[in-house]
Amino acid sequence: MYGYRTDILHELNRLDPTPLEMAELLEQNRWLENGYSIKIIETSLDTFSIDTPEDMEKINQQI
Repeated sequence: MYGYRTDILHELNRLDPTPLEMAELLEQNRWLENGYSIKIIETSLDTFSIDTPEDMEKINQQI
């Protein structure tokens, strides 16, 4: 899950894609290559990856 400060989100939105981002299809590379940092926090909670509408449907059925 990502969390953003509003001002930083506006800044990130103005950045042009970088070659590494386009090669790896990871927008995080754009941020890192432009000097932004990403904070990662480990959790012991069960989490689910939702990448498609089908993933979302599966999760909704479990709730």
